[in-house]
Amino acid sequence: MYKIKRNHLVEDLQIEDNGKTLDLKVDINVDTILKQYNKAQYRIAQASQAAKEAANEKDMEKVEEEMGNAIFGLFEVVFGQDKTQKIIEFYDNKALEMLGDI
Repeated sequence: MYKIKRNHLVEDLQIEDNGKTLDLKVDINVDTILKQYNKAQYRIAQASQAAKEAANEKDMEKVEEEMGNAIFGLFEVVFGQDKTQKIIEFYDNKALEMLGDI
């Protein structure tokens, strides 16, 4: 007899910075994430391409905002809106640093 047990993945995430910590319980639903991940990844790729094509400082500021929003969107896919907001606050809205660390 084969016995199959469905797995539900819940992990604890702790982010530390100079003695300050953020603890989150992350519920990972792979089916839900995969459906939305490609869309979020595409937004990041578009922002990255726009950065290469930025003609001046004003364009670059717009691209940086778009990139930040795309990264925040990717985090929402994985962590959900409430936990993403906590992470954003912990990182003081530094999207690239968030992406690099997590």
